[in-house]
Amino acid sequence: MITSSLKRVELIIGALLVPLDYIMLIAAGYTAYVIRFGNTVSTLRAAVYVLPFGDYMKILLATSVAMVVIFAFNRMYDITGTRRILDELRKIVLACSTGVLIVMILFFFNRELFSSRFIILSAWLLSVTYLAVMRLTVIIVERWLFRRGVGVHRVLLIGSSRTASILFDAFRNSPSLGYSVIERALVADSSLFDKI
Repeated sequence: MITSSLKRVELIIGALLVPLDYIMLIAAGYTAYVIRFGNTVSTLRAAVYVLPFGDYMKILLATSVAMVVIFAFNRMYDITGTRRILDELRKIVLACSTGVLIVMILFFFNRELFSSRFIILSAWLLSVTYLAVMRLTVIIVERWLFRRGVGVHRVLLIGSSRTASILFDAFRNSPSLGYSVIERALVADSSLFDKI
């Protein structure tokens, strides 16, 4: 049996992810605009319609808020101490793809905006990249803190099965998982729970 309590470090990291995601989305959108209307791409293929930067930023700020809401529905802000890299990447790709699809549907009937589909597609790719790098950095920092005992879950492990032994060894040998076994017992005893 494993019991754990929510830690302050997890709450702080969970709260930081929202503004960090928003910043990454804006950075990706800004980079896409610079690439599209910069000298290199414009020389290769001239823009049919140049969306003024001020108008573009208004759209970008609004769509970034919508994307963060989509991220929340995709459970990207769940409070957990054991974020898995592959799970995070899967959520990022799914959420960004959903957001871009919605943007393309909304802009489909507006020819002026839809003619800038290069920006939408490049912003999608850049968003996935920027968010993946940022989330990976958060995971690395989180695991670094866990290895130093900051924000770990205090765990009570009950049982003598092979599974219990595997869990005990995994938690003891991999502190970056975020769990610290404070007691291992063969049977449950109410006095054990006072140690958590």
